[in-house]
Amino acid sequence: MVSTLDGSAVGLDGVSGSISTTVDHDNFLRLRRDCDAILVGAGTLRTEDYARASGTIAVVSNRLDLSPTLRLFAPEGAGARPCIVTTTASVANAPSWLTAVADVVACGDERVDLTRALSALSTRGLTRIHCEGGPTLLGDLAAADLLDELILTVTPTLLGTPTRILSTVLPTGAFSFTGLWEQEGTVILQARHVSVPSTSTH
Repeated sequence: MVSTLDGSAVGLDGVSGSISTTVDHDNFLRLRRDCDAILVGAGTLRTEDYARASGTIAVVSNRLDLSPTLRLFAPEGAGARPCIVTTTASVANAPSWLTAVADVVACGDERVDLTRALSALSTRGLTRIHCEGGPTLLGDLAAADLLDELILTVTPTLLGTPTRILSTVLPTGAFSFTGLWEQEGTVILQARHVSVPSTSTH
């Protein structure tokens, strides 16, 4: 994820790319090369209009409100075939154009169960899963205790937009910093989730 100094996760145009820097973009590409699957929410897919990548792009979508005009679904697009993680009801009603260009997988009844979604990707050999958000998906992963590591780029600018990297209020979120880099004014923070032992009564 990327944010400005004041915590804005998108630019004035509503996309994260406009607050990125060259250093952030280079790190973005490196992280993509090191993963098996890129996990993204349907809202971010629509806003950013993702193209296919060398790794599988897995889209979390409860309602399959997706357009065939998105670059990810171009029949002639290069890169790995995308995977759409959705609900059982949505799979039953999936449009033919979507099933022709993507694998559509049921992982939940009324809403996508993210634990089942990650398991489904793992059974396909996609074990190194890199989430690019957006804030709703990242918040849902953190709330479900499925976020192992957060890599956050902080760029040297102030915007004041209300969107943050998380859109979910979490009760706790213990992380330990494992890395910090600065290059050309851009700071990259790396933190791993710290498992907190559950309280037991004796």
